[in-house]
Amino acid sequence: MSESVVSNLNPSHWYYSSLFKKLQILKLKDICTFQLSKIMYSFINISLPDPLKAMFTVNRHIHSHETRCLHQPHIQYRKTTFLSKTFIYLAPEIWYKLPETIRQLRSQHSFNRSVKIFLTNSN
Repeated sequence: MSESVVSNLNPSHWYYSSLFKKLQILKLKDICTFQLSKIMYSFINISLPDPLKAMFTVNRHIHSHETRCLHQPHIQYRKTTFLSKTFIYLAPEIWYKLPETIRQLRSQHSFNRSVKIFLTNSN
């Protein structure tokens, strides 16, 4: 294969990015973000399995004073950069980056559809 053909196969090439957007296909990074968003949605709506539920906590369990984010997931302190790459730490951060209108959706199907649209349009 020639070098020009190989460079055109690069997934970050503008053509593939626009094609993914047109076909509403998520890139690998967006797929990870989408799945972590679904985990946090399940946690907030108390439908996450118990072993996973134990990995997250909400702010009301950390402190008792009233805040705007009292019922939202707590972003835990981490000592190393390595830990900041794990889903336990990434999921709450991703949750907070979603628009409030998406986070407040009541149906899992509506949430999934809205997050997917948000991710495909944000690239």
